Amino acid sequence: MEATFTGNGRWLMRFIILFQIFQLSHAHDINCNVTQDGGRTLYAVPRMEEAKDCHHSWINVTGHVLANHDGQMDELVEMNTNYSLRTTECFPVVRYEQNCLSEDSLHEATCNTSCTAKTNPDREEANTRLYWMTAVSIITILAVCLLFWIFTSCCRHEAGDSSAAL
Repeated sequence: MEATFTGNGRWLMRFIILFQIFQLSHAHDINCNVTQDGGRTLYAVPRMEEAKDCHHSWINVTGHVLANHDGQMDELVEMNTNYSLRTTECFPVVRYEQNCLSEDSLHEATCNTSCTAKTNPDREEANTRLYWMTAVSIITILAVCLLFWIFTSCCRHEAGDSSAAL
């Protein structure tokens, strides 16, 4: 069975095809550069001439908006501009979108990285301090318990010896 379009159906089909071509012509893929330094990750796209009605978003792989043009920023974001994003944690995939209404254009970039650099050194230092403080606290508590046990054992023996002498 062959589908044929006549009358309004033919015009509708032409409209859909032209609309799809129009949409594809207005989406522009741009490059994204990712660098990791000192436990921070910088995602950057080329600077573009920006009209006043442009809106940008930095989005992680789950669709969570890390930062946008309204100043909305996730707690892991240190800096957000229309061309760069610096985070305190590495995200393997971050999507950048910039939509300029007056130009009717969408600029998109997918930022990919392997997240091989060390995590935030400040956080690592704090974790190391926490581990040491925990270890010292446990050892101190065990030492106090051991001394208490020795002291009570000695006192019982002395009390037992003095009552036997009476």
